[in-house]
Amino acid sequence: MKSKYCTIPIILLCVTIACLTVTIADRNQRISQLIKSMSHYNFLISRQIKSIAVLEEKLNRTQVVKISFYHPASRGINSDSDPTKTATMRKPTVGRTIAISDELFYDGWMGFKVYIDQYGVFVAEDRMGVDENGDPIKGRQIDICVGSEEEALILGVKYGVVAVKL
Repeated sequence: MKSKYCTIPIILLCVTIACLTVTIADRNQRISQLIKSMSHYNFLISRQIKSIAVLEEKLNRTQVVKISFYHPASRGINSDSDPTKTATMRKPTVGRTIAISDELFYDGWMGFKVYIDQYGVFVAEDRMGVDENGDPIKGRQIDICVGSEEEALILGVKYGVVAVKL
């Protein structure tokens, strides 16, 4: 009889250990699945962060600007003392050269191609000078090089034009 009562606690202990082993294995499996799903979510979050960074970079390259026109050789309309050279020491060329305001210059647009909505692609080769009071041009502004002073005057000034640094 003694052996009968002795074996029951041992059996109960074995059953408890077996149940704990199954429970621990199940818990480990759940933890493993959770880690896999977390790594998947981390991957998705990192993709979202990269997408946001790309959008921010595109927004930084896109500006709404004021457009005006200039003829370097006319010496009276948005030109400096040497109309044969731009700030990048290139010859200003109609259909290629634009001058940018200080704000765009400090945003890193100098030397880059720039798409200007309704006008095409140009190269930021020159910096805008000063206004009639001798102050630097304020705001985001682009001057497009044209073939004559008359053309510059006729084309005038355009507001709210989208420009993209390429």
